[in-house]
Amino acid sequence: MIKKADLNGKWQSKQSETLKNPDGTVMYIKRDAVFSEDSWEILIKTFVDESAELPLFTVRAKGNYKLGEEAKDVPGATCVDFENTARYVTPQNGAMAQMLNHAAVGKVGWKANVEQEVSEEGCFLVPSIENCPVEYDLLSLVKDEDGVEELYFGDYTSEQREDMQKSSQGKSGFEASQGICSPENRPKTLIEFPLLRA
Repeated sequence: MIKKADLNGKWQSKQSETLKNPDGTVMYIKRDAVFSEDSWEILIKTFVDESAELPLFTVRAKGNYKLGEEAKDVPGATCVDFENTARYVTPQNGAMAQMLNHAAVGKVGWKANVEQEVSEEGCFLVPSIENCPVEYDLLSLVKDEDGVEELYFGDYTSEQREDMQKSSQGKSGFEASQGICSPENRPKTLIEFPLLRA
C-alpha cells in the first residue's frame, strides 16, 4: 500500500506516451505530477507527433487527494480519489485556440500559449468541476531492476471503455464525462507508461 510520504515530490513521463482515442486516432502526451502531503497537481501536454515537437494543448489540474484501500482488481495498487479544485487549458497553437473559440461551450477569447481556467464551465477538452469533482483512480509504485521508482496511474480495460462509450451515447460532453468520474468506473488495470521521479 502506498503512503502519502512515498508520493511527495515531482514525477515526470519517462518518454512520450501513446494515447488512443475512442475514434481510433492517436495522440501523444507527456505528464508532470507534483504531490505534497495532501495536494496534487498534474500537467498533461498533448502532442500530434511521437517526438513531442508539435504541441496541441496542455491541461493542468490540481486539488487534494485521499488514498484508500488496495485495489481489488490490481494487486499492489492503491485506490486514490483525486479531488479537483481547479482545471486549466492552454491551446498550444492557433488552430487549437480557434477550435476552442468555436466550441459551443466554455469561454471565448482563447489565444495560443495563454492558459485559461475552465473549472466552472469546462470545455470540450475537460469537464467542469461541477460535472467531475472527483476522479477515481489507482496508483502503483514499483522499483525497476535498477532500483528506479516508477509511478503508475490507472487505466481502463477495453471492456470498461466499451461500457462507458455505450452509456455516454447521446449525451453531451459534460454528461458523458460523468461516467469517468464515478467510483463504479475506477480503472481495473494500470497505464503502461510510468512516471519517474524528477
